[in-house]
Amino acid sequence: MAIGKTYIFDSTKLAIPIHLRTVITGEPAAAFNHCRHVASRAFRMLKRIEQCYAHRYTVMCSTTDRKKYRDHGTSMDRIMFWKEDHKPRNPTLAPSAKIPAEILALYPDRRVYEEFVRRYNRTFADFIRGPYCLWRESVRAVDRAVARSGLSEMDQQEWKRWWQKAFLGEMSKWEDDVYRLVLPKWEVIVGEVCRAIRRRVEYPGALLEEFWAAAWRPLEEDRVRYGSFV
Repeated sequence: MAIGKTYIFDSTKLAIPIHLRTVITGEPAAAFNHCRHVASRAFRMLKRIEQCYAHRYTVMCSTTDRKKYRDHGTSMDRIMFWKEDHKPRNPTLAPSAKIPAEILALYPDRRVYEEFVRRYNRTFADFIRGPYCLWRESVRAVDRAVARSGLSEMDQQEWKRWWQKAFLGEMSKWEDDVYRLVLPKWEVIVGEVCRAIRRRVEYPGALLEEFWAAAWRPLEEDRVRYGSFV
């Protein structure tokens, strides 16, 4: 089963530190609290999107035949989670055995994957235009509130040091992943799987040929468009 990324945050960097609470009050404090709330909402939606992204290899297969779908998902997990050496810093360990080709069954379906990409892209665009855009605006709102708060130069510098290095530094753990979650096109993900098969499967030739042929089986619209040339 595909597993999404685990994010670990330092809770001490998510709340205004004691030495700044006496100066960050009123509008700046309210703007910061709103920013935290907006960040939490954006992060929750990002996690849902990230879970979908983590299943990108599984959704290359149609769900119409449940057994094929399960077999495909299990096979993809075996291939993508295979590790060449579980402890690469320990030279006494032999490399992991490659995966026997006969236990793998892959059923790629371009039409199914491309439909999933269309739905995913709509959700991703909604996230960018909605929660993520609100998050970026809330960051700017904090900066504006602090700038017009009348804080001394020293207090402003103290705040900026914590705000940029601590709080925004923690937020970068998820924000830096936003555009990593763009789904690859069919030809790209097929190439990724082919490279993984070559590297991780024992005697991969026949499996590669079958996977490639199924991945590029002409779609019905291709037959209509090109006729006898397909």
